Amino acid sequence: MIAAAVTELGTAEGSYLFTEAQARLDGTRWLPGFDYREMPDLSRMLQAACYVVIGYLSGMRDSEVKHLQRGCLSRQCDPHGNVYRRTITGLAFKGEATPRGVAATWVVSESVERAVGVLEQLQADDAKYLFTTLSGAIGYRGAERAMNTCNTNRSLNEFVDWINGYCAAHNRADSIPLVRRQRWKLSTSQFRRTLAWFIARRPGGAIAGTIQYRHHSIQMFEGYAGTSDSGFRGEVEAEQTLQRGERLFEMIENHEHHDLRGPAARDAQTRLDNLQRTTAYRGGVTTDRRRLVRLMRREDPHIYLGHFVTCIYNPDKALCRRQLTGDDGQSMPDLTSCEPLRCRNVALTAENRHALTEQLHKLDTHLATADLLPPYVAQRLVEQRDDLAALLESTTGTKDDE
Repeated sequence: MIAAAVTELGTAEGSYLFTEAQARLDGTRWLPGFDYREMPDLSRMLQAACYVVIGYLSGMRDSEVKHLQRGCLSRQCDPHGNVYRRTITGLAFKGEATPRGVAATWVVSESVERAVGVLEQLQADDAKYLFTTLSGAIGYRGAERAMNTCNTNRSLNEFVDWINGYCAAHNRADSIPLVRRQRWKLSTSQFRRTLAWFIARRPGGAIAGTIQYRHHSIQMFEGYAGTSDSGFRGEVEAEQTLQRGERLFEMIENHEHHDLRGPAARDAQTRLDNLQRTTAYRGGVTTDRRRLVRLMRREDPHIYLGHFVTCIYNPDKALCRRQLTGDDGQSMPDLTSCEPLRCRNVALTAENRHALTEQLHKLDTHLATADLLPPYVAQRLVEQRDDLAALLESTTGTKDDE
């Protein structure tokens, strides 16, 4: 009977569940089926993947992620039922007066909502926390306790190995690359810091990625304005200061500050010359991150480089400014509300002048068919074009041909 069954049905290497794999990679199912023996390992990898999504795309600390419970996610909808905001409610600990934590809310994206939903299905019904160690896994501490950081770090690095093993087995090129010829060792503390870096730097090359990081920046700044002083905005601003310092020292090294134009150009040159002297970087630029952070904290020239204009910030002359997050009362410019024709803090780099010239040409292209535009729109474009031309003329000595 067994031989007949083998002849008719064939054999398999394991016992497979009836549940089919739904997710697809390049149009095919990522697994032909779920082997019963592999389910504990696959469940742990799924839990690790959910941690990556929540830890990275929410900006929460490890302790905050670990205290998430079933039902922590809420939606806010418009009258038509469209979701316009998703929030996670949990506990925050750092900087709070009680070790028990205080209630805090984070604004998150749809990806985080999906990860929370997966965890709610993955955990047993009696599990208190979404990141309770799964039953049968190493380090299981019962249904009432969340997994510790050591176990989470172990799962994260096992997840890296699993991804690379899967890519090798299926001849895929999207494995996680080595760093200095070694596998990068993931830890829970890296996600929040990495997110702050990407929001501050907004690397180019992938438009969708840039939009995504900007989207999360706005979301989390809104969410962190709640009951808990998380410090995430401060981390982003610290990264922005570091990026600004790297660019300013590059300007000094290449003598670019001598080519600034505009009403504040001379002030900018003086500030950067003083920065060069006080930090003893004569013709060189520091590449040490910690040293650069200390230099910018001590000798910040308060020069802010934007796409169209550079602000040589003087609060007494500024027409727009916004408060920093600290209690020191400092302020910084809001380049999105800049009035370059009126403000005396404006200077233009070569990149600024190039960007303004390109924008001027784009406006000329639109105005070539102004008779097809609504009168109000055409008038607004003419005003913008005249303003740009006036700014270029006042800083370059030419009318339109910079």
